[in-house]
Amino acid sequence: MDYIKLAQKYNDRVVELRRDIHMHPELSLEEFRTAELVAKELRALGMEVHTGVGKTGVVGLLRGAKEGRTIALRADMDALPIQEENDLPFKSVYPGKMHACGHDVHTAVLLGAAMALTEIKDQLNGTVKLIFQPAEENAPNGGAKQMITEGVLEDPKVDAIVGLHILPFVKSGVISLKKGELLASADQFEIRITGRGCHAASPHLGVDAVTVGAHLVTALQSVVSRMTDPMEPAVLNVGVLEAGGRENVLAQSAVLKGTCRVFNPKTRENLKARMQQVMEGVCAAFGATGEFLYTYGYPPLLSDPELTQFCSDAATELFGPDGVVMKPKPAMGGEDFAYYTEVIPGAFISLGTGRAEGPNAPMHSPRLMVEEGSFVNGVSFMTKVAVDYLNRP
Repeated sequence: MDYIKLAQKYNDRVVELRRDIHMHPELSLEEFRTAELVAKELRALGMEVHTGVGKTGVVGLLRGAKEGRTIALRADMDALPIQEENDLPFKSVYPGKMHACGHDVHTAVLLGAAMALTEIKDQLNGTVKLIFQPAEENAPNGGAKQMITEGVLEDPKVDAIVGLHILPFVKSGVISLKKGELLASADQFEIRITGRGCHAASPHLGVDAVTVGAHLVTALQSVVSRMTDPMEPAVLNVGVLEAGGRENVLAQSAVLKGTCRVFNPKTRENLKARMQQVMEGVCAAFGATGEFLYTYGYPPLLSDPELTQFCSDAATELFGPDGVVMKPKPAMGGEDFAYYTEVIPGAFISLGTGRAEGPNAPMHSPRLMVEEGSFVNGVSFMTKVAVDYLNRP
């Protein structure tokens, strides 16, 4: 089977769909237009379609000629609250909204795989479940978790799942993978400091929440540098410090907000406990009080080693050894695809979309652009993985 030629057959439509979705970005749990477009395309292919899964998710079922395993292919659909800065004929028509993380590409590529798989469904020994998921950007309440709760991995029961994500700094069309630890957990924290406000001319009568907050920001850095095993990667970032309202007043209160990223569950719990200890100690030293709020976000994403190797073999057969790259180390970003990999074997694969002429911007940038020539490789890869998985002994 020439999967690349099969993907090329549908490439014009894939590009057209991607541009349409890019022009009409929708934020998490608002993907109504996108979901309607996806459902319409799947129904036109004759698939069994379920809508409203996880509020705005869509699931398509493609049953092969024979019964067998079930593999799920997943794409996320939501955009980000970012104002696009690209000058494109298909740039976002919605102010303050943009597909700045490639979810428009993910959705269009999976629709292309649906077209290709439908053409060869008589060769499938099993079922392909196509999951178009909302709200990946809605941390900590990602759409994957809700779809799983509503049974997306059941009826028929899914044996394995593969997700595809763009990578703008990798050469167009190259498949990038890593076994095991791939992405970190993505937790959030908030610390509320209560001091005692007073006039700045009499600071001895108050407790300055700004001073407490500033010391706490510095002290929290020691949680990673001095209280965490140096062999265990960890990130603790204070991204927000809000306090005060006037220059001649000692602030009554302050709020710190940030994120923690780790791979090891024990490190995750240690980080949380140590942060609270540091907060209590700093606040007590200045006579303030503190409230510590910690929200568990996406868990660490572990790409199943056997399934990842299977995907690597499929990609190598398609594109040759130069078309496949094994990542040397994990990244500290988070992804709610991790919820799937907690339940069943899953592989999270990257598709290079770097533009040869550049410039290339990172994900979540208002200037993110992708090489549309990569779509053929994305479609052919997802198609071959599904066929090979269902037809292997």
